[in-house]
Amino acid sequence: MQNKIKVGVVCVAIVAGFSVYKLAGFLHSAALNGPNLKLEASIATASNDPDGDGLSNAEEAFWNTDPLDDDTDNDGFKDGEETISGHNPLVPGPNDEIGQENLTDHLSKLVVSGLYAGALDPASGSYDQTLHKITDSIADSAKYGLNKSIDPSILNVIVSNNKTDTAYLNQLVPIAQEFGRVLDTQYQNIEATMNTIGHEGFGSPLVQDFFMAQANSSGQILNQATPMTIPRNFKENHVEFLNFVYRFKIASDAVAKGEQDPIKAAISLNRLSGAYTDFVRILTTYASIAEQHQIDLSGLVKPAIR
Repeated sequence: MQNKIKVGVVCVAIVAGFSVYKLAGFLHSAALNGPNLKLEASIATASNDPDGDGLSNAEEAFWNTDPLDDDTDNDGFKDGEETISGHNPLVPGPNDEIGQENLTDHLSKLVVSGLYAGALDPASGSYDQTLHKITDSIADSAKYGLNKSIDPSILNVIVSNNKTDTAYLNQLVPIAQEFGRVLDTQYQNIEATMNTIGHEGFGSPLVQDFFMAQANSSGQILNQATPMTIPRNFKENHVEFLNFVYRFKIASDAVAKGEQDPIKAAISLNRLSGAYTDFVRILTTYASIAEQHQIDLSGLVKPAIR
């Protein structure tokens, strides 16, 4: 029975299609490898932080904030507090989270600021450091914008036993199967989509319509999975599944709107390229938990395998 349990759950992933293996290499070579770096702040002291906002003068120049004003955007929070907490010190709250902004525009502003300050002059001693900081800033913005999570407190968590666990899995399998079909659609069309982007750009109606449809489909799946009753044994796994679908939706939406923000769209394409592997990993974990608790899955809905 244990082998059947593992096969019964993991089989859901197979619906994603065998084409993923053929296209995996193409995806990783074609999509941008967005860095996952963290902007490191230099230590601010009284001598190099005259306004006492927690940013050194060098960091003020990088963020293009006022070194003599501790709250450049006048929203009640010091510039240093905002950068540490993931907020833009140049945009008044409440809608000032880093990652909400247009990454392409953000990059342009950083480059213009760097050129104006002379830091992007190849002859400048700070040229390499400035390039690294700009790259880090864009990576951090993408990380905040594309890695959003659902609030686990909204979930309906109940006691876990064989009956509730099996009922939960019985409801989850067709939802996961449906998401597998969304992945299948993506991997069956991704090569043609990438070629279209290469020839026509992100503004192509074919690209916009395809990824918007993907975003809408994953949004519907998210709406089905969020209100489910979740046994405690599967709470962490369910949160991971919801976050995975949520981030897939965000990335698909970013590609659909790539004409306005091609940098965020390119980073999102790279995120989407690893979706199949992450999906299989999540389902394999489900299978392992079912096996550990000896849950009988023989009555579960069997996924259609194509």
